[in-house]
Amino acid sequence: MTNFLSKCNTYIHKDNKSELTSSTSKSRNVTFDIAKGLGIILMVLAHAGGPFIKFIYLFHMPLFFILSGYFFKESCYLNFQEVKTFIKKRLKTLYIPFIACNLVFLILHNFFLDINFYTNNPLFEKGTEGNSFGLKNYYTIPTTTLKTFYTLILATGEQLGGATWFLKVLFFITIFSCLGCFILKKLIRNQKIFEISQAAIYTTLLFSGFILYLKNFNFYAIGTMFSCSAIFYLGILYKKYEFKIKINFPLFLFCFLILLFCHINNTQKFEIGGNYYNTPVWLILASSSGFFFTLYLSCLLYTSDAAD
Repeated sequence: MTNFLSKCNTYIHKDNKSELTSSTSKSRNVTFDIAKGLGIILMVLAHAGGPFIKFIYLFHMPLFFILSGYFFKESCYLNFQEVKTFIKKRLKTLYIPFIACNLVFLILHNFFLDINFYTNNPLFEKGTEGNSFGLKNYYTIPTTTLKTFYTLILATGEQLGGATWFLKVLFFITIFSCLGCFILKKLIRNQKIFEISQAAIYTTLLFSGFILYLKNFNFYAIGTMFSCSAIFYLGILYKKYEFKIKINFPLFLFCFLILLFCHINNTQKFEIGGNYYNTPVWLILASSSGFFFTLYLSCLLYTSDAAD
């Protein structure tokens, strides 16, 4: 077991080194691909009502925001041309998939009613299972037109497109981060002061998101955007300081214990998509611990696969 963990750490450090030198080589850090795969599996388990749902909900979506922050490159906001290129890419990879998915479900809404995929029958609510999503009515042309407009401005989506909230939130977070850092760079030339200001802004967003949670206000998912911006920033920080952090078994165990503590002591709903969490400290602890927890498991899987 000791030899296996030692070999694992060797691969991990090799991966960290290759990632740091990615600008001069074509090497790819496979552990992050595995981490994304694990995140998808955890997301499916959570939404399918699998075991350990409360534990998984502590970090499965924050994991994707941290990974997104990790791959957020400083080069995207060095000049205005780079900013425009970045925004075009996010329109293609986040905005268009969101509206395409939700418009398809919008078009099929009446068809889903016809085949009883949705229902407008009030008797259904009297059944033992009930109808947690409520009854659905047929969309008229004016209703469809209005909902199309709302979809195009990312104000809302269809029931079956509920999971696309992530695309919407990540779209605004990345655009804000790019434009914000570009403006901040123009105003502040000193790198140290820039980084302190950047940290202060994301911290302010975190506490603003928590205040909106306390006020039960999440219009346009603004509270979720604020809170998840801070989680996104964790990925930026890890990218900057990963050479100082050893992804090893002691760190994995420490992070697991933190997650376990959060799980046992978490008496409130913890669901970042709806901006529900106990405190900002718990959110950051659970998110970062879940990230390192998953990253270590990814390294183990990569090591075992490489050994084969």
